[in-house]
Amino acid sequence: MGSLDFGKPRILILTPWRPLPFDAGSRRVWTACRSLADRYDFHLLTYHAPQAPPEAAPAQAARAAASDLARQSSFFRGVFREVTTVEQRDADVVSGPWPQEVRRFQTSRMGEALTRLLSSRRFDAVHVEFDLMAPYVWTLKERFPGLPCLLTHHDLGSVSFFRSYFREMTGWRRVLRLPDWARRVAFTSRACRRFDCVVVLTDADRRRLRWLAPGADAAVVPTGVDLGHFSSAPPRATRRPKSLVYVGHYPHYPNEDAVLWFARSILPLVWARDPEVEFQIVGTGPTAAIRELARDEPRIEVTGPVDDVRDYEEKAAVMVAPLRLGKGIKGKILEGMASGTPVVATSLANEGIGAGPGREILLADDAASFAAQLLRVLSDGALWDRLSEAGRAFVEARHSWTKRAEELDAVYRRVLKTSHGASTLLPI
Repeated sequence: MGSLDFGKPRILILTPWRPLPFDAGSRRVWTACRSLADRYDFHLLTYHAPQAPPEAAPAQAARAAASDLARQSSFFRGVFREVTTVEQRDADVVSGPWPQEVRRFQTSRMGEALTRLLSSRRFDAVHVEFDLMAPYVWTLKERFPGLPCLLTHHDLGSVSFFRSYFREMTGWRRVLRLPDWARRVAFTSRACRRFDCVVVLTDADRRRLRWLAPGADAAVVPTGVDLGHFSSAPPRATRRPKSLVYVGHYPHYPNEDAVLWFARSILPLVWARDPEVEFQIVGTGPTAAIRELARDEPRIEVTGPVDDVRDYEEKAAVMVAPLRLGKGIKGKILEGMASGTPVVATSLANEGIGAGPGREILLADDAASFAAQLLRVLSDGALWDRLSEAGRAFVEARHSWTKRAEELDAVYRRVLKTSHGASTLLPI
């Protein structure tokens, strides 16, 4: 897949889903690899969801998967030397002492594929994206003890009781989920100590990791934005004047919570003042509760996965980020700013980004204030223009992937040099 140099260090990237269609977390994986493809050979091992109905013949299912991969190959070319996919089926899940959200990604097929790749090819390191795939490294370390392994932990909010999905539970529902939350905390602590290095997105997450997994080697590489991909900031006149957009991967509960809160508590306040406002929910895996929002409401659109979120972010009047849960840096906000789209967000969503309230971003933490900020920017062209210009300038100065790639390269160099048995092939 592209003319890449075989002399470069080879890194196997292991992810729970393919980095396309893009949500913010998947785009980080793809952009990081693309930014360093001149220095490293990246091989991708990942799951793909069945593209054919369960009753389809194996040959039909294989053709559907191949067709889907071919459609995405233009995005992978020049980024990954090789892409290996494993079909994700519930029947292949293996038992283990993992929390529920981790368990569904532990399958016999993936374990066999990982072993096969490592036994048949030389790799200088394995980089696991998202801790959902961390258990594979426990076995891997036993069979390949000298192989350096890195983990990117995208969101340490998963170990917080009150800032995870337990927040919305009450009474016995919350009590009944306590054991799974305890397993999640124990799993994260144990998993992070198994890696040669854990990459986190913020200094705050590094502090949390030091408390949760003492002794774990942590490196901060914040999420950036690819200013080459988001190369333009279309003016207000070219956009849909009453369109709001949110981008996310919705099986991740903080995204579902944000959209449901926005649609149920904030949008009605906006519509009371401006009934023409429209809301687009863009991204992968919309849940049943999210799809239900659009069933009887034509002003809400649930797009499902899209090949390029720019088609929506660059046409929207405002990007909303009403996040109440989770940690880390929200790539969707950086993309919105890079697109010149004004962003209205909660303080939590801006926590790892550090945009200036009222200057580069508008912030609000309750439904009434959030609706008021939206109505302000929708009705004030001068404010829209200032936020659009300042937001783009902010990400250019503070959050470009050009700088982030150098930081990740430094992590790779350190791990490859210091890990026992590591390859001496380092980019010059």
